Amino acid sequence: MPSTYNISNKPSSEEEYEVQQRLKHNRAVRSKHKTSYERPFMDYQTNKLKENIPFTYSPNGRAELTIDSDMHIDLRTLEQLEHLSKLVIKIRVEFQQDDITSYVSGSGLIVNGRYIITAAHVFNPLTEEDNVLVPYKRIIFTSLSYASDRLFNTDNENVLEAEILIRGIGGIGLQPSEICSEDDDIAILGICRFEQVKHTLVSENKEEFCAPRLSEKDELEPNSQLFLLSYCSTMRRNKDVKFYEECPGYSSYTRENVNSAMHPDHRTVSIGKYVKNEDMYIVHDCPSLRGASGGAIFDTTGRFVGVHTGVRDGDVHYNISGEKRLLPYAMNRALAVYSNRVKRHLEDTIPAWK
Repeated sequence: MPSTYNISNKPSSEEEYEVQQRLKHNRAVRSKHKTSYERPFMDYQTNKLKENIPFTYSPNGRAELTIDSDMHIDLRTLEQLEHLSKLVIKIRVEFQQDDITSYVSGSGLIVNGRYIITAAHVFNPLTEEDNVLVPYKRIIFTSLSYASDRLFNTDNENVLEAEILIRGIGGIGLQPSEICSEDDDIAILGICRFEQVKHTLVSENKEEFCAPRLSEKDELEPNSQLFLLSYCSTMRRNKDVKFYEECPGYSSYTRENVNSAMHPDHRTVSIGKYVKNEDMYIVHDCPSLRGASGGAIFDTTGRFVGVHTGVRDGDVHYNISGEKRLLPYAMNRALAVYSNRVKRHLEDTIPAWK
């Protein structure tokens, strides 16, 4: 699920009444981005939320993961994840409504140097009153391991621009004002002015690197370990915790516990398992939070398995008070790159994918 926020471009000297009206409008806008939802998971051995692991970097720029011994990750897998981590980016999609800039956060994976694979729903238009659709205005991203909102609000050479090459699967793709379906939830971006900015992304010897990927679903064993590389966003409102009210272990789902476990704004790895296959999707239990949509799922050999999209729409329902709640045993999903439909789509757009 992408993370959505709003900032005003008018000076801070506006009258308090107008400010309050804007805040009300902002809250309404924030709730009207058609998106998916995310699922943190409990660790029933510790009776705590499962924790994502943030990547740290040595003085020479080498990615490092520090893990507990009970996580059972072998050295080769650890090295693969550290190598792949620098290709995972944080995306910010900006929308302009009069003097208000709203934005949605997601994650993505750089492939073949100049392309980004991510989730299509991150770019869904905002819906205003009277069902007026507001398409995105700009897409920016960074490959820094820590990427706060403040970074994107400054003039920083590590914040780069991207453009959508195709969004959705098949034909000419979805237009900016169209809302994607679950079966269309993949987008391919191009990095703007790539030749001028590539030095800030990957070294020359990685320029054409394309992560190895799973080619057949039978290659994925039931209960095999999976890893989600992404950037989660901060859970800012206590009311967002209520979404998980029906989930087992709900008493652990405080805002403080969730933010502590998910390491917001950091590039992290969350560890889970492959649960089952659903047509174009795989079902997994790698913990996630807003902002993780578009993140990359890898297996223990470093093969790219799928594009994380969050829980499916059918796992969200309304309670008797009309509030959205997640069903108790909902799982996260990822659009599988071995699906023939997805595979053809990627091959048509990214030359090195064939």
